Amino acid sequence: MLTHALASLLLCLALSSLCGCTIGPGRMHDDVLDYNAALRESFQKQILLNLVRSRYGESPEFLVVEGISTQYTLGSEASVSGSLIESTGNALGMSGGVQFNERPTVSYSPTQQCSKFNAQLRRPFLAELLHYLLDDGYPRSHTLHLVVRQINELRNADTICGPKPIGIESFETYREFVDLASLLFENRELELHHATEWEQRSPAIQKTSLEAADLVDAQANGLEFHSLDGESFILEEEVATLRLRVRAEAIQSPEVNTLEALLGITPNQQSYKVVMCDDGHFGRRFEEDEQDEIQITTRSFLGLLTYLAPAVQVPQAHTQACLVDSMVPSCCGGDVPFKVLVSETCPPESTLAIPYRGYWFYIDDRDHSSRTVFRMLTELALIQLSCENLPDTGPILTLPIGG
Repeated sequence: MLTHALASLLLCLALSSLCGCTIGPGRMHDDVLDYNAALRESFQKQILLNLVRSRYGESPEFLVVEGISTQYTLGSEASVSGSLIESTGNALGMSGGVQFNERPTVSYSPTQQCSKFNAQLRRPFLAELLHYLLDDGYPRSHTLHLVVRQINELRNADTICGPKPIGIESFETYREFVDLASLLFENRELELHHATEWEQRSPAIQKTSLEAADLVDAQANGLEFHSLDGESFILEEEVATLRLRVRAEAIQSPEVNTLEALLGITPNQQSYKVVMCDDGHFGRRFEEDEQDEIQITTRSFLGLLTYLAPAVQVPQAHTQACLVDSMVPSCCGGDVPFKVLVSETCPPESTLAIPYRGYWFYIDDRDHSSRTVFRMLTELALIQLSCENLPDTGPILTLPIGG
């Protein structure tokens, strides 16, 4: 009987060891999905939190996850006890168990002291982002309202509520441009595409002044000498450009001609060069000799938070307590259908919710328009805000999150 019991115990321990061999890969598969969902949700909540902070006139702050590590431990134990009693017979007791533990550790890096990250918050969106959003299935009107600050002399509103004062002629014309451009993009009569062209980098240089070393140096720096008339040359660089191309069948259509008139560009051209301008260009008059160009000034990510901030509804108690600027009324809908709701309790119908100043701010899971706009905001953050080489200075916070 004792021999049979020992054999049973050994069998149990063997099965426990076998389970230990299979727990690792299976557990890792589940954890990858869980951590992926947690990272996604935490990043989105940071964006929503900073949007709410912007509504309250506060500066944004992000924590970047530097790394996640976890330890898995598997232990087993067993004990055997027995007694020999002549009157009642032999007695054998057995006990055993398997214990599994996971100890995850997450490292965070604050961005407050990272000059690169803070510069990215204020850097205007690049042409590639505008091209990506217009070409990736998002509503074109949303993209043109959210990302663009000014195109040629047409100025966009500074907030989702519209311009101040109401009725600025340039903004009304911008609205007309957005409606018309969105329709033309939808119908594939307009499209953005990348091209390469040569740009001049030097004045004319006489042929007799050039030496072989000049050609070598130019090539080493990605430049080339191109002849003007056989006797003089200019130094040029091949650069990537963005162009707005008009479909051949639509060049003389009334809609395209109206769009060209709104932008003040030369009509009946097959393509126009798109020039991304910095903030120093914002408000500058569009010159007559630039009528073959489309000059665009874009928002920054911080500017986009400011643009969307009035769409955050605030509790009346906060308005009465002067916690929110009363000169910035809450508004939603209009040109970009987006709103962030507020509740005293955590709403069960939210797709995303964060607690702030005693209330819950959330996006309704049934509000597909607001979810689309917030997804655009999230993707812009993922692309624009790089965490490379963080931080410049400052600590990395490492926290164990498991027992």
